[in-house]
Amino acid sequence: MCQPIGTPTLTILSNTIESNTGTGISLRADVFGGVFTGHQIRGNRFRSTASGISLFRSTAGIITNIDLVGNSFSNIATGDGIRVVGPEARNIRISSNTFVGGPRGIWSTNAAGLVIANNTFTGGWYGVVVAGGGTNVNVRANIFVQLATNGISFAGTNTVGALIESNGMAGAGAPSIRLDGTYRAVVRWNGVRSNTAAGIAVSGGRSNEIRSNLIRRVVSGIAIQQVGGVTPFGTLVQGNNVGTNTVGINLASGSVETRVVGNYLAKNSGTAILVGAGSNHVVRYNVMYSNGVGIGVGTPSSSLIERNVAATNGVGMRLTVNGGTLVIRYNNVMGNMTNLSKTIASTQRMTNNWWGSTRVSQMRFAVSFPVLSNQFTPYRLGGPFDVTPGADVTNLPA
Repeated sequence: MCQPIGTPTLTILSNTIESNTGTGISLRADVFGGVFTGHQIRGNRFRSTASGISLFRSTAGIITNIDLVGNSFSNIATGDGIRVVGPEARNIRISSNTFVGGPRGIWSTNAAGLVIANNTFTGGWYGVVVAGGGTNVNVRANIFVQLATNGISFAGTNTVGALIESNGMAGAGAPSIRLDGTYRAVVRWNGVRSNTAAGIAVSGGRSNEIRSNLIRRVVSGIAIQQVGGVTPFGTLVQGNNVGTNTVGINLASGSVETRVVGNYLAKNSGTAILVGAGSNHVVRYNVMYSNGVGIGVGTPSSSLIERNVAATNGVGMRLTVNGGTLVIRYNNVMGNMTNLSKTIASTQRMTNNWWGSTRVSQMRFAVSFPVLSNQFTPYRLGGPFDVTPGADVTNLPA
């Protein structure tokens, strides 16, 4: 059906659609000049149909200003609860719907100004899938429970300006939020818990921000790692509260220019911040308490670790890096069972860090190679902590 310009708006209200082999409701604009605008689809029930609602634009026409509100979808068989296909799909609002089971709750591509808010997704495979393209997609205040894979997946490339905020997510079998190829996406104020994979994963894209999220009881709280040849470049990870996971924040292979700033990490059984690989990272102003390891350093290149606090962990800082262009300075690493663990036979410059003392015997080092060959002195962040002559120069007292 194509609606000519000027046709009155439609309201499709309170229908029950059950056991169809096709789509329950389909609005299709594919004639030049055809416009669907101002329609409302409210309070309908879709049960055991092949798919629920489809908004479709193929070669021409416009779909704009549509409200899909208060509908329920249960056991969709093979398709999507709601499917939005652009281009020229604009300002679609999907709110207060419930999705139970099925392959995908909501699937969209090339939509502009799409708002997905206050929906509930229970069971099924995927919650929200943005398959590629699109601008200013907003996914907010939704609930995702016990999904087999992702709650929110930006699976394609060239999606610009997405905002993912204030969602509650629990029990996913894959990362609750996954960004594959987004540009300038902001992920903030979300709560994620009890996944069997990562909480939030960035596996591609550029200039994305992961800010002020609460993540508990997952395998890896926030994971930045190249997948499928798309480099995650310039990701900001800031102000997140990440605790009781296996790994807190993981910078893995292929990640470039990640900034990890001002996060709080506590009671992660493995490593709070794992700078495992990639290049040109900056890790600063983070606080790590009561983790297995505060900061773990693998094989990154040209990275900076500075002005962090790691205290009361099993190991404050663990290095398996082979020297090179890594800079570690101005960190406060003290009160851990072991402040520093290092087993690589290389010289690593680590001056102007505070290890809880100016005396080697009190610094809680577990270093398999001579301490002084690793250039730790001076042992201070600013002014001298110990005014004993020679206490913070090369020939330290034992």
